[in-house]
Amino acid sequence: MPTVEAASTTPAELLRTPESRYWLNLAAAGLVVFYVIYVGWQLASHMMCSQIGVDYCDSLRAGIVANLHGYAGVYDFGLLQQAQRLMLSTAADAAVPVVPFRYLPILVLPFQLLARLNPTIGFWLWTAVNGVGLLLYAKAFLHRLGLPPASPRIMLLLCLSLPVFMNLFLGQVNLLLVICVGEFMIAWLHGRFFVAGLWLAGLLLKPQLLVLMGLVLLVQRAWRILAGVAASSAGLGLISVLMIGPAGLRGMLGTWLSAVGEGDNTWVQGMMNWRMVGTHLAGWIGPWAGWAVAIAGMLATLTIMLVAWRRGADADSPKFAVALTGVLAACSSLAWHSHIHMAVVLLPPLLYLYQAGLLPQKLLDYWVFVPALIFVAMVFVPETLMALQLVPTTIQPLIYFVLGTGELSASLYVFAWAVRASHEQPSAV
Repeated sequence: MPTVEAASTTPAELLRTPESRYWLNLAAAGLVVFYVIYVGWQLASHMMCSQIGVDYCDSLRAGIVANLHGYAGVYDFGLLQQAQRLMLSTAADAAVPVVPFRYLPILVLPFQLLARLNPTIGFWLWTAVNGVGLLLYAKAFLHRLGLPPASPRIMLLLCLSLPVFMNLFLGQVNLLLVICVGEFMIAWLHGRFFVAGLWLAGLLLKPQLLVLMGLVLLVQRAWRILAGVAASSAGLGLISVLMIGPAGLRGMLGTWLSAVGEGDNTWVQGMMNWRMVGTHLAGWIGPWAGWAVAIAGMLATLTIMLVAWRRGADADSPKFAVALTGVLAACSSLAWHSHIHMAVVLLPPLLYLYQAGLLPQKLLDYWVFVPALIFVAMVFVPETLMALQLVPTTIQPLIYFVLGTGELSASLYVFAWAVRASHEQPSAV
């Protein structure tokens, strides 16, 4: 089985000085306490389906509609509004916006079952399944690649990262992205490129990522992988048509296109991409100057990505995982619709590289701690000052900008490291 040859430095030896570990461990403990308090505060404030579990409730509405009206109905906004009233009759009485269901119809199947439960109970069941599933998959992923199991400390750090927390807090479905990326890696490293493409098509869950990944593969002329992507996509498309029919398919495509705009609770202000930067700067320094900065960032990121990885790595090369990490990080910043929780796609390659002794400890520390601690600061300081009326509520956009930029900076840091490491022998030193 082709595996990465680990560097002579083991993951345990990559840890920093005892003083550094002390402060990092203290920060990790602080994040645990903060997350517990934050979730408790959300529940006490009756924010279920308004903030905590908001994405779960979006999917749950689709499950209710599917049970009552069939699968095509999940793309009918009016039916989703009716399901909202049914759901809120048993959930917290929060003012919850209704947003379209933007996934393939096959994704509604688990939510049809969960729709038979109380929304709060269903959310905690969904959260438990995703949390435990993530840990179990990480263990199986490393085992199948012949790498040592991750230490409890490393798994805790990854689980404390902001993308993982936001997935669990919001009730997202991105565990499937983690599995698809992980299985894509395993198939590639075994030299089964068509199978790798079959798994990569799972990124249709977030098609904006698949389009960018497909562009890189097209430049690399990775025809077997692209054939697998096409075959799997066609299969998923056929299943979708059988489930929802042509009219439902048009509705599904319409909801995807609606994500291009800023309506439907898209929340561009808090994204982790260049689009978010352009949106904020356009309001602060003017549309032309603001979008010039964002477009320059997009073009630079895209150009560097395509030039750096214009050739695919060999199946048994450690540079494959480095390249995949960089491409996924670049795609996260380039995708037009890219929220913080989508950064979980980086978990399989980051975990793989770390256990192989190829990932710098400082890089992992930055990816885990910087966005999370910025989130803590943005919740505590500005919110407290606004509650005390010491600062105006008009600073809210600045809070969102800092929050999104924190995760964007982590993605760009990973991207920059991967570009450099792809052109030299990867080293974690």
